[in-house]
Amino acid sequence: MSFEIQRTCAEGSGARRGLLAGRVHTPALLSQTHAGAPPFLLPAGVAALPGLDGLCVSFSDMYPYAKAIAACNGEEEKKGGGGGGGLASFTAQADHALFVSCRDPGYVPVKANEVGGICVDGARGRKVVPAAEYARVLAAMRPAFAMAPADELPQEGFGKKRCRTAVDRTVEWLDALLAEQTAVAEAAPPPRNPPVPVFGVVLGGLEPRLRAQSAAETAKRGVAGFVLAGFGLGESTAVRASLLAEVLPLLPPASPRLLMGVGAPADVVALVAGGIDALAAAYPLTLMQQGYASTFDIPGVDRKAAVAAAAEEEKGASRRAKRPRLHGGGGGGSGGDEEQEELTLGVAPGATAAGDGDGGDPIVDASAAARHGKIQLRDRRWKRDRRPLLPGCGCDTCRCYSRAYVTHLLNCNEMLASTLLYAHNLHHYLLFFEQMRKHIDAGQFASFANHFGVELQSPPAQQAAEEEEG
Repeated sequence: MSFEIQRTCAEGSGARRGLLAGRVHTPALLSQTHAGAPPFLLPAGVAALPGLDGLCVSFSDMYPYAKAIAACNGEEEKKGGGGGGGLASFTAQADHALFVSCRDPGYVPVKANEVGGICVDGARGRKVVPAAEYARVLAAMRPAFAMAPADELPQEGFGKKRCRTAVDRTVEWLDALLAEQTAVAEAAPPPRNPPVPVFGVVLGGLEPRLRAQSAAETAKRGVAGFVLAGFGLGESTAVRASLLAEVLPLLPPASPRLLMGVGAPADVVALVAGGIDALAAAYPLTLMQQGYASTFDIPGVDRKAAVAAAAEEEKGASRRAKRPRLHGGGGGGSGGDEEQEELTLGVAPGATAAGDGDGGDPIVDASAAARHGKIQLRDRRWKRDRRPLLPGCGCDTCRCYSRAYVTHLLNCNEMLASTLLYAHNLHHYLLFFEQMRKHIDAGQFASFANHFGVELQSPPAQQAAEEEEG
């Protein structure tokens, strides 16, 4: 599998631009899927997303359909197609590079693996999948690249001894996987498909020495890249940075590095600054499940004019919507006052209008809340707000629907709410990755990182080289 590093950051960080598997532009998001496809979105909605090059597919989701996926290979060969079929044909995702992972980035790993292999939950219960069988299923799936089986653990409740066992098991399973791939390739009749590129897994819990051991042993194997697992499970940013500092200098600099489970924008920027090339994250979906719309500012995307126009339209609509009080006289008019407050579009009772101070809309307020912002659309303050979720956003949701309508759908538990909200969140998140790549290309990653409060430092590998020279 090819990985071309096209540009490195010369601003005191390890950020770099590249091309993975000939089609994934890094730093990249490998977006979470459910049953092999982006959740809630039809193909037309997926096609409208900016820069969605790769998808993260859970092995557990697709393992029960291994025979059906293999049948797609036979149909493709009958048609005379080369290199097609497999998972891409089965899920109709031929336009994206598929990454098969043994962990869904949206969920915490469960301690269920056994000595014989990883445990897969399905409709018929739990099954242990040995590394050799894992390799055979991967050969049928034909993804662009895949994660090796790993004994990944939650961070809490496990001691150093169990973490050491997880490291040893993961290396053993990697060796068995690579051996089986070689055997399958040699036994296959020509024309032979090349083995699926495998990313070795580096883990070790919160133990720096175990992580270093895992990285060193995995780097000795002939893997196409590395998955940094066991993150996004509640560790602090400082702990994550210290663990990565132990690991990254031990990995070949020309190999791609993928990290699972971390998705907050500031965390992503810090990881990219440290030398991470791709992230498998469920951040847009998690926001949607909690009723949030993503609204954080993205450097390079100018929405000031759209925000100002939306604010003026909102204020005008607010004035037109005010009704005369139904109760005359002095005392007893509180009900009318409350009604008038509610009719001030998009403004909660007791708050100021959007953009009019600290109580304003986070989209308008150029503060830390705007840089890392989100709005809770279940809140009653949006129930009459006719602005888009994010003024100036080009997603289908923002072009066609209002906050008021999405709020109504959410509070009625309509499925359309999930579709509209997830489409916006994923569009906005992909735009964030796109602008990050552009800033690296332009040599302006430092200003991009500073916007999210990330201070650049030399990556661990560069620091080690500087210390040796000194």
